[in-house]
Amino acid sequence: MALLSIIIPTHEEEKRISKTLKQLLSWLGSQKLSYEIIVVDDSSDSTPKLIEAERRKNKRIRFFHFRGRRGKGFALTQGFKKAVGETAVMYDADGSTPAFEIKKLLSALRHSDVAVGSRKAFGANAEQPHLRRQLSSRAFNLLVNSLFSLGIKDTQCGFKAFKKVVYKKLAPKMQSTGFEWDVEALYRAKKLGFKLSEVGVYWRHQKGGSIRGFPLRTGLKMLSGLARIKKSH
Repeated sequence: MALLSIIIPTHEEEKRISKTLKQLLSWLGSQKLSYEIIVVDDSSDSTPKLIEAERRKNKRIRFFHFRGRRGKGFALTQGFKKAVGETAVMYDADGSTPAFEIKKLLSALRHSDVAVGSRKAFGANAEQPHLRRQLSSRAFNLLVNSLFSLGIKDTQCGFKAFKKVVYKKLAPKMQSTGFEWDVEALYRAKKLGFKLSEVGVYWRHQKGGSIRGFPLRTGLKMLSGLARIKKSH
């Protein structure tokens, strides 16, 4: 059976990571899948201790901790470099998309190279955020598609799957370390000739994270990141 690598970036997730890992492990066990879980963390709270506690129970969890804030994109790139599975799935630490939706991504990879979990594509069942978040998300996606012509309705859902041939080619090329990482990864994959597919998924906001809403500073950093990606290609 082909190995599945699940990559989870974590930052200050002490309130949610244990529950997410337990639910993920329970589902993986029920499916009898061959897997590894790669957690890449830059927390300064008790998140590392909680991950270590779960790792001691299940050696298929691989844990890498970095000091100082490195960013979601940095964590995902490190996960790509360390993964060995035939497929790599990026998975949010809050478990906003339940583990059983992984099957949808794996099914989509039968006819594509990258499967993009989406809160806006056909078949999605997503909790709608407050109006300001909806408007900023819509504006961001319009900008992304005008700049990069990805044809993807939701680039920022933290639930995607990549075939090994894709993620191993992307790993040494990725430059983004922040939330714009998703756009760069999809853009590079498309430029390399890989096929992208968008899959509607179940998604629910989970309380307890360290990031609140969509702060102006984060938005400006993402816009700056998009400009850098466009300029470098």
